[in-house]
Amino acid sequence: MSEPRWLTIIGVVVLTATALVLGGCDRREPVPSSDAQSSPAAAPQTIAAADFPLAVVDRAQYDQLLQRHVGQVVLVDFWATWCLPCVQQFAHTVELAGKHHDRGLAVISVSMNDPTERDAIEAFLQRQKAGDIENLVSGYGAGPRSMEEFDITGGALPHYKLYDRTGKLRYTFGVDPASEPFTLEEVDARVAQLLAE
Repeated sequence: MSEPRWLTIIGVVVLTATALVLGGCDRREPVPSSDAQSSPAAAPQTIAAADFPLAVVDRAQYDQLLQRHVGQVVLVDFWATWCLPCVQQFAHTVELAGKHHDRGLAVISVSMNDPTERDAIEAFLQRQKAGDIENLVSGYGAGPRSMEEFDITGGALPHYKLYDRTGKLRYTFGVDPASEPFTLEEVDARVAQLLAE
């Protein structure tokens, strides 16, 4: 006996949503939330967009920035406005920056949006109150080259890199179908570990 058609449709929707959450974002997909593309005028204007200068960087410029932070623990959040898990987790990145700044944590965000989407990126950062984070945009755009140049394992977002005080990459947190998905608690634990060293 076959299933009713509506049960099949619900099953497909649930499987698709599960795959997106567990598999990360590996292509441009609109985010159906107010953070995705709403205009800056719709958000409270407590902080000017000019407080979120975005530097468009290539890999060499990114590496130079990391060198300027030697002596600090550095957390880098690779994200995009079109990546639902990235958008949902970004507040945690901002929280970590505020919580551990005095202990020597520097936080950098690298948007993997196309650089032409500057207005949407700045509007999102403004709503997130991300003024204490160094905010960058990949100069390679929202495609595979950005993933390759910045060594994004699996080519999917969200992706985090954690560097120790000597500038050495110690941990990466990415979407890998062959292993268990990482948790934000794991990121917190590794940040605390490196800050204590």
